[in-house]
Amino acid sequence: MAATLDAIPSNTPPAWATVIPSAGDLGWGSIYGIIRDGATNLPIEGATVKCEHFSYTSPYLCNGITTTNGDGIYAFSGVFFHDTDRITLIVEAPGYTPLRFEQDFFTRAEFHADLGLFPETGPTPVIMCTAPACSGGELTCGNPDGCPGGCGTICLTATSTPY
Repeated sequence: MAATLDAIPSNTPPAWATVIPSAGDLGWGSIYGIIRDGATNLPIEGATVKCEHFSYTSPYLCNGITTTNGDGIYAFSGVFFHDTDRITLIVEAPGYTPLRFEQDFFTRAEFHADLGLFPETGPTPVIMCTAPACSGGELTCGNPDGCPGGCGTICLTATSTPY
């Protein structure tokens, strides 16, 4: 998945880009993930994902809108990351409560965010985020084929359980 989404971090800019190096620059990468139904865990096709990116240094920001495919996958590529950037993802789909998710510090030139939406008539959503175990910048997942997408934060919406 990483190769198809251009999510492999790189310090080599695209031919059209000029970047004057600055302390804290992380390089070129992508923002990507899967949007799922928070109640069924099934992918949501046709969800809109809006990316808003604030950076003190980079002129190559993720500011746009994309739509998830049949597997619920979305991606924004050609994004230049700085460690102090702030990226906000706003996800909407018909019949679901919209979701706003913000990340404001980066250690790698990628943002992997799997997110869940709840049906509008469903339970109150609670966002749960986990940072996978990383060893030397690589995701440690116990999968013999490796971990597609590298090391990133994985977020899913969950329901709160009453006592």
